[in-house]
Amino acid sequence: MIIQTKGLTKTYQSKVVVDHIDLAIKEGSLTALLGPNGAGKTTTISMLTKILNPTSGMIKTRRNSFSTRFKFPS
Repeated sequence: MIIQTKGLTKTYQSKVVVDHIDLAIKEGSLTALLGPNGAGKTTTISMLTKILNPTSGMIKTRRNSFSTRFKFPS
């Protein structure tokens, strides 16, 4: 597994923009995030690349694992 998430969530103030995403991407696979404008695609990619901190959930990569058992400040 290259990337795995469990319960990945991002909120801004009281608005949930990414809601409990469970994702598993295997090595050599082709994966696409599809959705309308404002669906949270860019926010999700930003969390996976550590540009943004998730509000809650876990991201595990081949090299690193970090979770948000605590709440990140908004």
